[in-house]
Amino acid sequence: MRPLRLVPACLVLIVLMFPLLPMSSPAAPRDAEWKQVEEHLAGALPQSAIEVLTSIEAAAREEKAWPELAKAVAYRIVAETRIQGKQPEEKIQLIEEALTDAPEEIAPILKTLLASAYWDYFQDNRWRLLQRTRTSETPGEDFETWDLPRLLREIDTRYRSALEKADALQEIPLVDFDTLLVTGNVPAPFRPTLYDFLAHEALAFYTAAEQVGAAPQDSFGFDAASPALGTMAEFLDWKPESTDSDSPTLRAVLLYQDLLRFHASDADPSARVLIDLERLEWAASEAVGDTAETRAREQLRALWENHADTEAGVAVAAALAERLAEAEEFVEARRIAGTATEPFPDSVFAIACRNLVKRIEARELRIGTEEVWNAAGAEIEITYRNITETHFRLVPREWTLSGDRWETPDNVDRDDILAALREDAVASWSVTLEKTEDYRSRTIRVPAPAEQKPGFYLLIASASDDFGSEDNQLSATTLWVSPLALITRRSPDGAEGFVLDALSGEPIAGAVVEVWRVDKNGRWSRDPIRKKTDAMGFFKEKAKVRPVLFLATHDGAAVTSGQMHLWSGGGKPDPLRTWLFTDRSIY
Repeated sequence: MRPLRLVPACLVLIVLMFPLLPMSSPAAPRDAEWKQVEEHLAGALPQSAIEVLTSIEAAAREEKAWPELAKAVAYRIVAETRIQGKQPEEKIQLIEEALTDAPEEIAPILKTLLASAYWDYFQDNRWRLLQRTRTSETPGEDFETWDLPRLLREIDTRYRSALEKADALQEIPLVDFDTLLVTGNVPAPFRPTLYDFLAHEALAFYTAAEQVGAAPQDSFGFDAASPALGTMAEFLDWKPESTDSDSPTLRAVLLYQDLLRFHASDADPSARVLIDLERLEWAASEAVGDTAETRAREQLRALWENHADTEAGVAVAAALAERLAEAEEFVEARRIAGTATEPFPDSVFAIACRNLVKRIEARELRIGTEEVWNAAGAEIEITYRNITETHFRLVPREWTLSGDRWETPDNVDRDDILAALREDAVASWSVTLEKTEDYRSRTIRVPAPAEQKPGFYLLIASASDDFGSEDNQLSATTLWVSPLALITRRSPDGAEGFVLDALSGEPIAGAVVEVWRVDKNGRWSRDPIRKKTDAMGFFKEKAKVRPVLFLATHDGAAVTSGQMHLWSGGGKPDPLRTWLFTDRSIY
């Protein structure tokens, strides 16, 4: 299920993970020094940047300018990491050193950054950690020797340590740390305090799917009927129990509960509603059972109806409508998304709603047909949405492979379609379609026009009768009009095939078969020796280890095979086979 994409404010400290992120402008009186830092880092002069940052750190510490101090420490670590080669291991060690004498006012931020650095280390070494077996002896202090459970426990410890003085963090408005923030698209009331920000950083870790690799046998979980997907009151009354005390899922539940209790009496419901929205969407993805999605929608609908007159309600409506659209309940999704935007038309959440409405109302057109049209009567398959008519053109197309790297004439891009539209069509017609009032895709089959001249063609479909390239849906596919059928198969020493009459199945003797091969650079070339079918319509090609395809012609008609990958050797296949039937799966 695709969640609503929110971009809350994020710490400038994230430069430790993405060093090229531009700096936010710090406040006076050290504008000139910060400009020097920016210039030095941009000019790949990290040592010069460190000298200026050391001066900024000293002044900020003296003045108790804690946000600026935290930023200076972070950028110094960035610069030192660049000198050491930008390795996650270096970041971890440098942050550990910074924490040894950091004032308690910035310690929670550095601890969060340290936890993120450890997580970054896991991301860079995932393959190694997942293969590392758990040892009987407790790993030492060298984190590069830790197994995955130990690493995850250490990250958990850092996040919990960052939040241990929650009461103090809850008193610090996040705007006080503006110098550390890169502005996101979520309004400030939705993340009002430093506690909110750091708690959500921890939640990003606790809800990460990668941790499943370290889950114990008694790992904590919940089913779709649990209070995790209940009302806010039911969720807050829930006291989950588990022998898996280190469970990240349990930590996430408890942290969501803490956040909701913290904002329970807020006059402005923005933060509380958004947290509850996030809780429900996460719980729906985590719960076991077929009813999880149904319960999530029920709770989201109730949450929206209770807060429809607030901007937070628009966020809930956007998430609910997105889930309904994923389930192809487009009519209801469109209604909710359209209704929700009215009170707050300029909200970022209203923009998400309008984008969803546009997606639901977007026109769709795709076509497909048999590879070969003949007198048996071919059909065209039309898959469409939000259009009432499809217009067709059948345009002759040259079949050639010479000089095309890996490409075949069956590969058609938009430029090919536009070029073909400038050519004369041998046939044009239209098909009326039933209106898709439910906004769902529909597929129908219609007969193809009969009695076309043998050859290779491009069939183009358009939602508008002018076949315009702007604000229109175009779709195309290639086909042969031919009375021939070409059947190919691999053989022990290459490939073989038959050229037949497509209607009667009778073999066609004397048909010419061209062999096209791909060289090591992916370019097609034709074998100078052309083959002819025998009295049984049969031909044979010895193996060469590259893709090939065949073109058969006879009496002015032609047809091609699909690409076939050949290989040499292997001998004749063993005619004996053994099948084993069991009354249960074998692992």
